[in-house]
Amino acid sequence: MGVVANYGGGAGFTPGCGERDGMDAFFERVLVGAASVDELLSRDFESVPGQKSDADRAGRRLAAWCRSCASGDWRQFARRLDRDGWDFALVLERFAGVRRVSSAPVPGWLQDAVWIEAALRGVDAGGGGGLGCAFEQLLMPVVVQAEARLWSAVAAPVAGLFGEGGRASLRRALVEQLSQLCAPALYALFDTARAGSLSYGQFVVDMRGRGFGGCLRPSRCCCG
Repeated sequence: MGVVANYGGGAGFTPGCGERDGMDAFFERVLVGAASVDELLSRDFESVPGQKSDADRAGRRLAAWCRSCASGDWRQFARRLDRDGWDFALVLERFAGVRRVSSAPVPGWLQDAVWIEAALRGVDAGGGGGLGCAFEQLLMPVVVQAEARLWSAVAAPVAGLFGEGGRASLRRALVEQLSQLCAPALYALFDTARAGSLSYGQFVVDMRGRGFGGCLRPSRCCCG
């Protein structure tokens, strides 16, 4: 069963069958792309046939890993792999192409990515605004959804201890942190949009319509 089918897309998000299949494929790619070396070589993943370009990329990644952990000494690197129960053939296979084993558990961060991506498509953020944070209009739907999830998991007597001022402080803290994390990627996208004469308001509408899939593409370190 796919990622979205397992965990849903957040409150108010009910994709159709075709959209759900597309989202499943997208999040599966995110999961594979974000996997660490240890995860790729674990039983949670299995090798799949690849193209020549995949093999070339796998070779470059293996060489980068060798430089990183053995200063380019292949004999020392081979001993390191052997100590962990791995060999060059297995590593190259996994670096070239893998898929998640269907029985493997889905990590918690990916469950969050599903509902966050859905929340980012929200049109009416609610929960106030005007905080002066970069791209807060795009990020507030996530803050609102996160707040709803938080208080739904907190016992009423405990939740009652937080007045509106305290809750507003939590919202502000979260949107500020999200802005700091996301602003570099969003500025890059906005710069491209401005080059095409798109205003900020149009950019916000466009991002909500297209979704934030491009921002979820993982970027690897040389061996991670």
